[in-house]
Amino acid sequence: MTRLEVPIFSPASAKAALSRGASRLEINRAGSYPQGGLTPDESEVAPLQDSPIPLRLMIRPRGPPPDGGPDFVYSGAEFREMEGAIRRFKTSGHLQEARGDGFVFGILKEEKKNEGDGDGGGGAALVVDAERNRDLVQLAHPFACVFHRAFDDVLGSGLPSPTVDEALNAVAGCGFDGILTSGGPGSAADNIETLSRVLRNAADLEIVVGGGVRSSNVRVLRGGLRQAVAPGGSRVWFHSSCLTALSGEGVDEEEVGGIVSGMGGTVV
Repeated sequence: MTRLEVPIFSPASAKAALSRGASRLEINRAGSYPQGGLTPDESEVAPLQDSPIPLRLMIRPRGPPPDGGPDFVYSGAEFREMEGAIRRFKTSGHLQEARGDGFVFGILKEEKKNEGDGDGGGGAALVVDAERNRDLVQLAHPFACVFHRAFDDVLGSGLPSPTVDEALNAVAGCGFDGILTSGGPGSAADNIETLSRVLRNAADLEIVVGGGVRSSNVRVLRGGLRQAVAPGGSRVWFHSSCLTALSGEGVDEEEVGGIVSGMGGTVV
């Protein structure tokens, strides 16, 4: 069954998302939408501890580097900050394993490309940092972990084919329960073919389709991905901030309702 996950940037937005049919909330720090979402403060999670739907907490110490360097490649200090955040939230009493709560993060590393590996050879590609991701997944246990849209940076980093299958295997090997992805650089609507391949090959991974998902295109996305989902296969969610030009970082109730209506409340 396809359901909607809504990232929120203040506890107040939870009510709007819930009122129109959201099935899960991704919690981010207030003011961090332009950076793609950052680790929330504990004070932003505490008011939601009795939420009737699952909470997923963003674990991301910073957004894209201002110098244009690769995103999701973190220093030792930033990695320790991520570890500390997971430890604090696990012991805070605000999360419930039985509700389906968990964490969202993704760590990459640069890997030198061999000569002749596409794009002229040489240089570096972005790959899943298996060791660091595995360490955080183990630290987060028993809470679920979803690999962030760092997955899209891997798909767009110029690795030789077959990038999708290799990236899926790398994420699964770290112990993640799911992946948040638009199918590569750009929006989900631009990457239906790649998303279809992800869905066909995701095995037990939950696939959260995000990146430009709106009420105006969710029916097209749903229809385009329908054939890629085998019976009993990948669990599929749509992910949308449900923001509008007038709503700022506050969830727009009508947009939530429009997406839920467009999904039809049935399997993709």
